[in-house]
Amino acid sequence: MENTYQKGQSNGSAVNIKMPKNIRQVGSVLYHGRVIYVEDYVMTFVKQLADIDPGELRVAVFLGYSVKTEEAKNIFIKGAVEMRNVDFGTSMTLTDDGWTSVYENIKKYFTDVEIVGWALIGPGFYLESNDKIRKIHSDNFSGSDKALLKMDSMEREEAFYFCENSQLIKQPGYYLYYEKNEEMQNYMVEYKEEKIVREEAVYNDQTTKRIRSVIQDKKEVKDDRSVVRLLYAASSLLAIIVLVIAATMLDSYDKMKKMESALSTISQNLNVAGDNKDQDVASDGTTDKSGKNPVNQADANKEDDVKEAENGTGGDSQAVPVDKVEGNVTPEPQTTKQAEAEVSEEPTKAAESTPEPTKAAETPKDTKDTKPASATVKYYTVKAGDSLASISYKLYKTYTYMDEIKKLNKIEDENKILVGQKLRVP
Repeated sequence: MENTYQKGQSNGSAVNIKMPKNIRQVGSVLYHGRVIYVEDYVMTFVKQLADIDPGELRVAVFLGYSVKTEEAKNIFIKGAVEMRNVDFGTSMTLTDDGWTSVYENIKKYFTDVEIVGWALIGPGFYLESNDKIRKIHSDNFSGSDKALLKMDSMEREEAFYFCENSQLIKQPGYYLYYEKNEEMQNYMVEYKEEKIVREEAVYNDQTTKRIRSVIQDKKEVKDDRSVVRLLYAASSLLAIIVLVIAATMLDSYDKMKKMESALSTISQNLNVAGDNKDQDVASDGTTDKSGKNPVNQADANKEDDVKEAENGTGGDSQAVPVDKVEGNVTPEPQTTKQAEAEVSEEPTKAAESTPEPTKAAETPKDTKDTKPASATVKYYTVKAGDSLASISYKLYKTYTYMDEIKKLNKIEDENKILVGQKLRVP
């Protein structure tokens, strides 16, 4: 292989360039008449992009030049800049804003270079979308000499491709060379500084959100405590009311028992007093069946005997004793047992109608084991460049949750998620 090459210029002239001295071969190099030379700083930068977020897709544009020899066409890649504002939501698209950022960085950091290809960095399953990737390559990097590098950010595997007959043809290897390359070094230094600034801005924004979240949580806790205190006060008041009602009912029950006992005693006394009065009336002046008082009747008989003695008609007559007079038998007074029997016939069960104090309802005991409550449902807001696989890796450092996220959100096509969409995650 010759030590110098001729680099074509836009004005038709040619410039001789020297072959790099330090070269390392990766794989089989010559294939389909093309050889790729990549400067070491370029590969370092591509790997740094893969380390930022392995679950996201990123694009870098290759800068360099091509040199044709009798043996093959050689593509030298000496620079690379990241393309920002790339739309990977519903479809892979390199936006106008993305190309604007690329041209601004080329003008700022590089001289005497042209676009010689691009790199697509992301999870391996994204890199398998050959039809979409081929369309982007054809629309934005036309020509058979434009190279494509696929870098698997998870497995750290890379491969170069060329487009031939509308198909992406994989290259078996490439050359890695080393040189000073100050332009790429300057770009990488400023890129790192910008990355730190962006991370600080994101961190500050996240810190502000956390502070607001903490304040909101404290406010909610304070409100919850107020509600708990109110409920506690209400329950205490209710307990006091129940106790007062129970005490009142017990006091009323005692009073009713005492009143019942007093009424029973008064009733018995009244019955006994009524019986004694009847006995007194019967002994002093009980009337006979004819309605006459036997005592008065005896007095009348005595008066008749006196009159008959005076008249000489009743000398043989004898006075009839008062207690022997027909129809004037004095009724015997009621015995004490009969009075007690009459008193005992009155109802004495007033206590049965008195309501018993209300018992607190017993809470049934659940003998079965109670399952613990579910984990706070979690959500994730889709950002530009996100996919179910990248979200799974970002949250759990593995792809295995991709199908579960898909099932939780009832997603039929894992490629159809929108920026700003809220997804339930395990």
